[in-house]
Amino acid sequence: MGCCGSNDRPSDSDAAEALRRSITDLAQAKVPTFDWRFRDGHGGSKLRLAGSRCVRRGLEERAGRDACPIALELLDMEIGDDGAAEIARGLRSEGLLVSSLNLSSNGITGKGAAALGEGLHPGLRLQRLVVGRNAIDGEGVAALLKPLNTCAALEFLEVPLGSALQQPPITVEHESGETLGELARSGVKGISIRIWGVPPNGDVVAAVLDGMGSSDRAQEFRCTGTKACVGTLGGLKCFTKAAQTLNVLELRHVDVARDAVAAMCEALSCPRAAITEMTLFACGLDDGACTCIGRMLAKNKSLVTLDVGGNDSITSEGLCVMFDGLRHNRRLRTLNLADLAFNDGTAEVLARNLDDPSAAPLTNVRHNPIQSPSLAQRLLDILNRNECRQDETSSASSLGVAVAHSPATGEDRGVVAGADDSFELVV
Repeated sequence: MGCCGSNDRPSDSDAAEALRRSITDLAQAKVPTFDWRFRDGHGGSKLRLAGSRCVRRGLEERAGRDACPIALELLDMEIGDDGAAEIARGLRSEGLLVSSLNLSSNGITGKGAAALGEGLHPGLRLQRLVVGRNAIDGEGVAALLKPLNTCAALEFLEVPLGSALQQPPITVEHESGETLGELARSGVKGISIRIWGVPPNGDVVAAVLDGMGSSDRAQEFRCTGTKACVGTLGGLKCFTKAAQTLNVLELRHVDVARDAVAAMCEALSCPRAAITEMTLFACGLDDGACTCIGRMLAKNKSLVTLDVGGNDSITSEGLCVMFDGLRHNRRLRTLNLADLAFNDGTAEVLARNLDDPSAAPLTNVRHNPIQSPSLAQRLLDILNRNECRQDETSSASSLGVAVAHSPATGEDRGVVAGADDSFELVV
């Protein structure tokens, strides 16, 4: 299939016809193609309902042709609720095996999630389901819950609860958290629950974490707000149990109150804490929060990675307290301090602490306004030396000093040929 010119955006009808031919070829190929990926590369061409019907027919043709499951990804294609229903019809085809399904960023609401749930059944042998960045409310998640509880092969799940882009914004109720908490107790092997773009309240998060704390499965909890729509998390008294079952906790652009930070750190100070990766990026942390984190680091036995980037209220005083705790910690290997907006004085304190071998994890200090070239070079030299000390294979440049974001790189439109068993169409 030929590539479209970079300045000639195809019409919806042309794109749909190209897609129809591609899907037909994929479904009828003598050599099976296991990885079907379709995504919008330039913000103009979408599958929408017509394209979804093409995909549905392709799934129906593929059903029963061989015993090899496929991975289907429709990313940012505006298929909406009707398109999700078409995909569900294809999934019900007898003999079809689908190991992975990704329908992120498609404008799917609770109605579409309910329709999609009707297409999920144990015969698919589904291992991975991703429907993040959609406007799915608690009822929609509940509609997915029932069939997912019968999918014994499922290992990974990503669901949203609404979207900040939804007008008016979806209200996340406590019952929605209980629904996700119930899912966390189900037979899913390794569940990743992500709340996207909605300002969650403490009750919702508490209900989800309570469910996760009742499971002995390795799990992840990720909650992402937006700079324009920030939620607030407070309390989290239930965190003690969750800290013993979660292996990843990620909060981004969510205002984490001081009492919530204290609760997290108290739970992570327990010898039974299991979390290995914790991210508190742009969560409104200040030096007081760093005091809690520093005390926790002195006792914690599980954390390997800690990310406190994006918290521009942290000063040199807060960094000193954290590094005091690190001097008693022998497990933490990676520390992210990017986007803290610290000045040369704070950078000097950081360099002095990183120069101490007893408190020197691999550290990312990118995107901080360090003005002094000599200080920047000193930091880079220290980071290089610490990297060699830990005998890591990653390049020093990925951990070094940078003061500006790099511009995004464009990508040519067209068919991107990957491995022999995969197919990707960028429209």
